[in-house]
Amino acid sequence: MHTFQGGTDSASPRPGLLLDATGNLYGAAGLGGAKNGIVFKISIDGSYTVLHRFSLMEGMTPNGSLAADEAGNLYGTTQLGGAHNLGTVFELTPGGMLLVLHGFTGDLDGAVPLAGLIRDEAGNLYGTADKNLMIQQIQGGSVFKVTP
Repeated sequence: MHTFQGGTDSASPRPGLLLDATGNLYGAAGLGGAKNGIVFKISIDGSYTVLHRFSLMEGMTPNGSLAADEAGNLYGTTQLGGAHNLGTVFELTPGGMLLVLHGFTGDLDGAVPLAGLIRDEAGNLYGTADKNLMIQQIQGGSVFKVTP
């Protein structure tokens, strides 16, 4: 359906795709775009669209599968970037506006989320972060909840 070429097209698509009710696929690629990664869409007709290119403050290296709500907002995580360079949880609106819902601090919230998100019926987002810098620099981690 699509072969990533690097550069503005991006590279290194992350595991997990989101399939919407009409057959469109959504995903994240960790490299390229503006060097910080992208969110993309592959329409049912096969056309490829970059929906967002990350800035460093929004996050870098998006990873894991995306979650969606009924309004068409997409939710995901970035491995790094944000205010503390420890990753973010983001919301991407259908209009293309990206909102950072949470910037990881390395405290009890953890740091460096490496997986995607799941969303419950109330709209809460859940995920895991690989590190917790309060416990140890290398080990630790956390399960987190973000309410948009």
